[in-house]
Amino acid sequence: MIDRKARDKAALAVRRYASGRITNDALEEAFDESDDLAIDALRHEVWAFYSDMKQHKAKGRHALSKEQKRYFAELCIFLKSDQKYVFPDEQYPRASFYSLLFSLVTFGRSEKKRIKKKLLWDEAGNIEFWPFQSEMKKHDAIDSFRFLRQ
Repeated sequence: MIDRKARDKAALAVRRYASGRITNDALEEAFDESDDLAIDALRHEVWAFYSDMKQHKAKGRHALSKEQKRYFAELCIFLKSDQKYVFPDEQYPRASFYSLLFSLVTFGRSEKKRIKKKLLWDEAGNIEFWPFQSEMKKHDAIDSFRFLRQ
C-alpha cells in the first residue's frame, strides 16, 4: 500500500533537513504513522544520520556530507515514486562483532536466524539499491522524477 500523503510529507521533510532548513525534531515529526511500510523503514534509515539527543539542523558539525545529501535525495525520489516497498519490515541483518559473539553464546542458532532473515532480504530485492527493489527500478524512478520536474 502506498500512502501518498505520508510519503509526500516525509519526502519534503527529508529534503528540508538535508538542506539545513528544518531541525531533526521536525524531521522526526514529519513521519506519520502509516500502513505504508516505506514510511517506517525510511524513518529508521534517516534516524541514523542525526543525533536525537538535542535539537539541531544539518549545519556545521551536524551537516551532511555530499554523499549523504545524494543518498537523502535518492530517498526522496523513492518516497515521491509510486513504487511499492518490497523489503521485509525489519532491519537488514548485518553481521557484526556482536552478532558473532551472540552466535557463540547461542551455539550458532542466532546466526542461522540471521542468515534466514538475510535470505528474505535477498529474495525481496537487491540491497545495494535499497529502498528500490533493483537498479532498473531506481533508474525508472529517477527518470520519471526528472520528467516531472521539466
